[in-house]
Amino acid sequence: MRFIFPSGLLLGAAGVFSVTLSGVGAAPVLEAIRVFTTEPACFEYQFTGATRDADDGLLLAFNHRNGRTAFVRPGEGLGVFRVTDYMAGTNRVYNPSLHATLDEPAGKATLAGPGGEMIVLEQNRRLPRPGRVAWLVGLDSGLWWSVQEQDV
Repeated sequence: MRFIFPSGLLLGAAGVFSVTLSGVGAAPVLEAIRVFTTEPACFEYQFTGATRDADDGLLLAFNHRNGRTAFVRPGEGLGVFRVTDYMAGTNRVYNPSLHATLDEPAGKATLAGPGGEMIVLEQNRRLPRPGRVAWLVGLDSGLWWSVQEQDV
């Protein structure tokens, strides 16, 4: 069970989230939203693959935590980050149903963030972050959004 307090604190099974719900000069409408679920926080993008486009240029795929996929080239922006490097790689994995060893893609993409932060994403692996994320739903509009601890 989750509770929303008049102070703007969301209390769920996994912790307390502080959220500002009103605009400037507006009274908060606390009964119009609900916490649907909470989950461990991860970096908002997951590197899912690399391919070549029609011009034989490298195209990298990143899934955002909202479910959308972004396709970017090295040097282009991805949200507040910039893709700086891509290193292709493979892992040899034994598949018992085929009784064979196969090559599984295991590339790495490097992102440069604000303040010079460098992040390396391994293909098909989530980058864990400390804290939790709460998914909220607006009962009057049906809109979904996520908040992390300390978000305003």
